[in-house]
Amino acid sequence: MKSKRDNRAVDADMILAQVKNKVKKNNYERKTIHFSDVQTRHSFASDIMNRSFDLEQFKINLLKMGDDRNIAVFQNQLTENKMSAKVKVFVKQILYRLMRFYVQPIAESQSRYNEECLQAIVQLYAMIEQEQQKEIDSLKDRLNKLETDRKGKTCG
Repeated sequence: MKSKRDNRAVDADMILAQVKNKVKKNNYERKTIHFSDVQTRHSFASDIMNRSFDLEQFKINLLKMGDDRNIAVFQNQLTENKMSAKVKVFVKQILYRLMRFYVQPIAESQSRYNEECLQAIVQLYAMIEQEQQKEIDSLKDRLNKLETDRKGKTCG
């Protein structure tokens, strides 16, 4: 039995001509396609590209990641007093027990990976803080030197 889709013919030449017309109309060249010309479902990528670095937000995100790094495979199911809810929980528990041998190692592996990634990112955060502190100390030393040089010139 043929599907509805099989009955429709695709005219590749017409589609190619439409694309070529659009390229010509927008004066595109092979080298000059910009991200702003590409439509996406979400503006997440463009949002990230336009942000400046914020160390405080980075720290907040790290704390959130720390809370979410472990995957809870089996979560206690809260039930209402309705019989249908209790049956659903019972069925879910049976399914979990049947699939545990397969799901548990995957979840544990993902949790370990999440922990390792979090530790790496925490190290990056520590490095950034350390570099900022070095820069602050360097600027303080420079300021102190300039102040002492200025005082020496005005006193002498």
